[in-house]
Amino acid sequence: MQRDEGTQAGSSVGHEGSAGYALAHTRSWLEKVRDWELWALWRARPAAVLYILAVEALAVALLVLLWRTTGPVTAQQGLVAAVLGVCAVLHTWLGRREEERRRAAQVNRHVDLVEIWWVSAAMLVPSLAIAVIVVLRLQRYLIARRPPMRFLFSTASISVAASLTSLTAQLGGVPEVLASPSSGFPWWSLSVPLCALVAIGSQQLTVAGVVALTETGPRLKDLFGNAADNSAEVVAVSMALVVAALPTGARPLWAAILAVGLLLERLPRLQAEASTDPVTGLVNKRAWQEDAARVYARTGGHSALLMIDLDRFKRINDTYGHVTGDDVLRAVGALLKEHTRPGDVPGRWGGEEFTVLLPETSQREALEVAERLRSAVAGHSVPSSRSRGGSIIVLDDLSVSIGVAVGNTELGLGDVLHSADDAMLGAKEAGRNRVKVALMTRSVAGVGESSES
Repeated sequence: MQRDEGTQAGSSVGHEGSAGYALAHTRSWLEKVRDWELWALWRARPAAVLYILAVEALAVALLVLLWRTTGPVTAQQGLVAAVLGVCAVLHTWLGRREEERRRAAQVNRHVDLVEIWWVSAAMLVPSLAIAVIVVLRLQRYLIARRPPMRFLFSTASISVAASLTSLTAQLGGVPEVLASPSSGFPWWSLSVPLCALVAIGSQQLTVAGVVALTETGPRLKDLFGNAADNSAEVVAVSMALVVAALPTGARPLWAAILAVGLLLERLPRLQAEASTDPVTGLVNKRAWQEDAARVYARTGGHSALLMIDLDRFKRINDTYGHVTGDDVLRAVGALLKEHTRPGDVPGRWGGEEFTVLLPETSQREALEVAERLRSAVAGHSVPSSRSRGGSIIVLDDLSVSIGVAVGNTELGLGDVLHSADDAMLGAKEAGRNRVKVALMTRSVAGVGESSES
């Protein structure tokens, strides 16, 4: 009898344990559902939610209008749309690495060069442009894996731009002219460039609206992109016009345009790699010389120059290894960015040397900047790990020697560089961790010095 009671009690506990486990599992699942990115839309501001839903509703309405105003699809149109879709998929897939790098770096937020293909589809085959967009957007989702809410809005924004471009093209008779250039209105008609303006403007406006409603204090370039963004978009739409304008017999050249588009995807990274020091993120010596020469000429020589050298840097490399040395260089580069103005030109000269051009800066102002930089480095600690392993170390005895030179209308940038370099060497000989002003002929007399151990 006792055995039966014990069995029943154990069964009861088992049922309670199973119920508790099921309840905990259900709660965990509900928490995951609650935090699912799909619901991120409802956590936005009410005005932003209404705007996003309005854009998505507009995308659907424009698609319905487009389908009602287009005629039956011909086999030729189907073939053109299929080829454009293949080009879009190839462009998306072959350029996926560059797209991932752009997203990781958060650059070119408004630009996707794949619009070459959907803009040309909107002009050539208006009734099938949405099919091209669906294909390329599904492909993009497999690569980007963006939150569903953001991805859906981006797709709706592109759909609105494509539908408006298609409707503009239909009203202007663009598909007929592109299919048979000898008939219809002449090539210099405004309809084709108008399609390009609609494609660019409509997408920019929809994106600017959601940025304005979801971000705090957005700048103009946040709303409409910076100069590089807009230049890339103009190039992409211009290439779309070329794709659309090619006669039927020349359409194999679409493969060449695809190759050019993929090259343009890589161009910003190649330019950055060619001009950027990989350790510090500052411009390298060659790029600094080009930038500084341009700024120095613009100011008519009324600029100051700092030559900065890390004290005893070889000892850091020999003692702790080159990995730690790179950590120190990276930290000094970050301090240069932090303590200079947007118009200044900081760069890595080479080794442990840095240089900064200060446009339209007097000797007194340059000394103040140099002293701030010297104090910032002296008061900065750099955590790092030894190259050969071991525990984390902290370097807190860093210092720099800085030479300051001021240019004028009679001195070239090379003369100012040499003077600043001589002053920097003088600062090191005088005991390091100090700022020394160069003796300049003609315009600046005397040598100033600010030292602090």
